[in-house]
Amino acid sequence: MMKSNALLQSWDALCARAEMIGGHDLGLDLLNCYSEPHRVYHNVEHLASVIDLLTQAEANDRLIMAAWFHDAIYRPGATDNEARSADMARRRLRALGCSPASIKAVCDAVLATASHRSQDNDVAALLDADLSILGTSAEAYRAYAAAIRKEFHDVPAAVFRAGRLAFIEAMLKRPNIYETTFFRQHFEVPARKNLEAEADLLRTTSSD
Repeated sequence: MMKSNALLQSWDALCARAEMIGGHDLGLDLLNCYSEPHRVYHNVEHLASVIDLLTQAEANDRLIMAAWFHDAIYRPGATDNEARSADMARRRLRALGCSPASIKAVCDAVLATASHRSQDNDVAALLDADLSILGTSAEAYRAYAAAIRKEFHDVPAAVFRAGRLAFIEAMLKRPNIYETTFFRQHFEVPARKNLEAEADLLRTTSSD
C-alpha cells in the first residue's frame, strides 16, 4: 500500500496530467487532513487503500482525484462532511485552474459518498472502493470495526450499537453491496459474512 511519500508523488503526477500548476501544496494539505489525530480509520491508510484499489480497477483520473477529497473533511457523526469536502474540492481545484467539467465530476463523486449510491458506473467504483474494507479478511474487518468505535468514542455504547446495526442491516438488504463487477467479484461474499458476524455480535451484546 502506498505511504505518504508515494501518495504525494502520485498526487503530483495526477496534477501534471490535469495540467494544474502548483498543486503540490494542496496534496500536502490533503495528507494533513487525513493525518488528523481524531482519525482512527478515516486516515492516510484508508486514502491509500481507496486510491490503490481504484488504480487496480483502472479508474479515470477524475475519480482518483475525487478519492483524495472524499474524506478530506471528517468529523465523526457530522452530517455535512461530504458537502464540506466537496466545497473544499471546488474551491481549491478552481484556484489551481482545474477545468469546470473536472471540478463538477470530482464534486459529484464526493457528494455521492454520503449515500453510497450512484447510477454512474464510474462514481460507483469510488463508492465500492470506499466500502472495500467490508470485504477484507475477518481480522482486518474486526480491526476496522474497532477503529470506527474509537472514532465515535464519545457516543454512548447503546446508541452506537443501534446506529451501527442500522448501517449493517441496510448494507445486507441491498441486492449487491458493491455496484461494479470488479469490486463485486473481489469483495461481495466476504463482506456479507463479515457484516452478518458483526450484526450477530451487536445483537448479542445489546441483549445482555
